[in-house]
Amino acid sequence: MKKNYDVAREGHYLHARIGFEKPMAAFTTSFFMPGPQVPNLPRIAVSRSYLNWTKPCVVLAGSNVPFVYSRNSYAQFGVAHWGPNRPTGKNCDHFRNAETRALGFAGMIPASFVDLAVDPESAADGTIAVRLRPTLGDTLFIGCKYVTNNLNEAVSVTMLVSEPGPDIAPYADWQPIIIPVSFVPRIANSDFIFGRDRGRLQVPSAQGLVKAERIFGLVADAA
Repeated sequence: MKKNYDVAREGHYLHARIGFEKPMAAFTTSFFMPGPQVPNLPRIAVSRSYLNWTKPCVVLAGSNVPFVYSRNSYAQFGVAHWGPNRPTGKNCDHFRNAETRALGFAGMIPASFVDLAVDPESAADGTIAVRLRPTLGDTLFIGCKYVTNNLNEAVSVTMLVSEPGPDIAPYADWQPIIIPVSFVPRIANSDFIFGRDRGRLQVPSAQGLVKAERIFGLVADAA
């Protein structure tokens, strides 16, 4: 299976929306443990805009999204724009091929689910989208590349995509990169945002990491 999806050639088919169903503070629990500082776990910083994020909600490319990234040695929870602030009208503004190397500016969108549009001509059963949720826990962390301002704040993000993993392949021919993050705070949870993964996490989702729900019209049924 290839590890890259050809965004330049097929990016016009890529359409996704991201859903948020729980209080934003709950998304921080994979990085924060109440009490004294735990050795080797990064300190976290949470912006007011992040905590004031309206939920539940569903957002499309070109909207603001909650975002976690490294800033001054902290795991920063903030809000950034999905796509460039000055879009060109091309889908490659919002999606980018995953790479098998460490990224200098890597971050994650914490979400409850992500919906991938399905080509209706290839879905004989009437499926219009597939909804991805985590198999364990209730949070997906979507891998992204980001751009900063002169204060080192993330201002715009681009979703990383690849060929689909085995749980997604029956329904779609691509997927966003899903970073495996434990719901228990661990050092490895921050490997991607601090560039320690060296590209090993930018691959299609391993079997069992996500579960897919087919969406018929406005109703989601378990696949």
